[in-house]
Amino acid sequence: MRLFIFLVLTSVIAIGQPAGSQPATIQLAEGVSIQFPTQPERRDMGPATLYTLRLADSTANFNAIVSDLQKGNGLDAETLEAAKLDPVFWEQTEQAFLASLGPNAKLKESKRKTVSNSEALELTIERAQDGKVSTLLVLIFTHGVYSFNVVYTNRNGQGSPALQDAFFSSIQIK
Repeated sequence: MRLFIFLVLTSVIAIGQPAGSQPATIQLAEGVSIQFPTQPERRDMGPATLYTLRLADSTANFNAIVSDLQKGNGLDAETLEAAKLDPVFWEQTEQAFLASLGPNAKLKESKRKTVSNSEALELTIERAQDGKVSTLLVLIFTHGVYSFNVVYTNRNGQGSPALQDAFFSSIQIK
């Protein structure tokens, strides 16, 4: 069942609107925020909300997918916290995310890490599309009844490491 949940919730990596000049701090859910380089596009998709931004020069995409697992699947925070203790939870999360990207996605690195005192899964993925290769850095974590997928896509090696680092280091979990 967990595999199904994450297949559904991580199946979209979208392309957003061009970047402007002012950073935008977005409250993803109660107690969780992140800063985008500029205001992202927001798309509500049932129990999930997608925030997406594509830089005007097409060098990078920034995405945050927030899924309410209580609304979408009836999971409560206690059940989700207990599931995170099982290594299978993280294995299934990784497999589901990769499957959602299709057969051209290749896992380069997977590791567990702590982000603002919350356990997370960090994936580095290469994805070929239209003859070009993009590198995705993905951070997956939960807080309360929410699942978060934060994704930076470096398109054709042209993205800015400084923007990538700023995006991920701006994550605040309280």
